[in-house]
Amino acid sequence: FAGGESTAATARSVDFDGSGDYLLTGSSSDFTMGTGDFTVEYWFKQNNSSHSGNTFQISDTSGGFKSSSFASTISAWTASDDTWKYNASGSEISTGVESSTGQWYHVALVRNSGTTSLYINGTNIHSTTDNTNYNGTYIVIGGYYSTSYLLDGSLSNFRVVKGTAVYTDSFKPPTEPLTNISGTVLLCFNDS
Repeated sequence: FAGGESTAATARSVDFDGSGDYLLTGSSSDFTMGTGDFTVEYWFKQNNSSHSGNTFQISDTSGGFKSSSFASTISAWTASDDTWKYNASGSEISTGVESSTGQWYHVALVRNSGTTSLYINGTNIHSTTDNTNYNGTYIVIGGYYSTSYLLDGSLSNFRVVKGTAVYTDSFKPPTEPLTNISGTVLLCFNDS
């Protein structure tokens, strides 16, 4: 689980090869965050630094991928320069913080009372004011922007929580598989 052996029955990850692999759900208002709080968290490992670590996108576009006005979507990724990025307040935010190929990270994108923060391994690496009314109804996991931007890596314990900022300050990342807490609208990649 997330970088090491685990005896937990639900400790699993899903491998994406960067070429046609991604998960798409049907349209659901569960992914419409409006102006409220939310948390998208998961464990992530990038296999190939020549690929961006494109992990997910929540948008209003059928098929999940949105390349026009994509900064109004909810997403987080590692860019081709291996730095962490995310979308918030209608902008693409570059944190300047680098990731390493082949290393597992716990990632949490959290909006709490009008501030969106990106936490890597429990540390808030960047925050910005964000009062965007997110109207997405589709989620794609394993890519963002278009099918030209797919993940070559692994994801584990991917959870979307609507209406709750699960983390509001630095924290110790979970070491057990994530569970279905109040507000969970999606929990996958953990065999539960």
